[in-house]
Amino acid sequence: MGFVGTQTGNYRWIYWILAIVNGVQFILYIFFGPETRYIRRGVEHRGSAFKQEYLQFRRIDPNPLRLYDFVQPLVLFRYATILIPTIAYSIVFSFAGVLMTVEIPQLFVPKFGFNAQQLGLQFLSM
Repeated sequence: MGFVGTQTGNYRWIYWILAIVNGVQFILYIFFGPETRYIRRGVEHRGSAFKQEYLQFRRIDPNPLRLYDFVQPLVLFRYATILIPTIAYSIVFSFAGVLMTVEIPQLFVPKFGFNAQQLGLQFLSM
């Protein structure tokens, strides 16, 4: 977003553009993101799979939503084979994310003399 900041001269446009992009992604996902929940029993499947996944805007689970439905995935942390890889992946992902977005710009500015616009173009490949 260095390109936007240098072209407009106002850093607030960076946040506006990110908000617009996220809003468009959300709306597109509502229409083009298929329903992925699999329910074993109690649901009748009528019509084609395409129609069920993309064209029906209703809840497919007849059971009411409970608080336990949100907490239930955390129960899996009692297994070490799930907990240890989860912690390891979280640490590596956080480190790699910080390294790519913070440390690399810190190195490019003094070494090559990049401005904000040139620095932003370096992140197009990611």
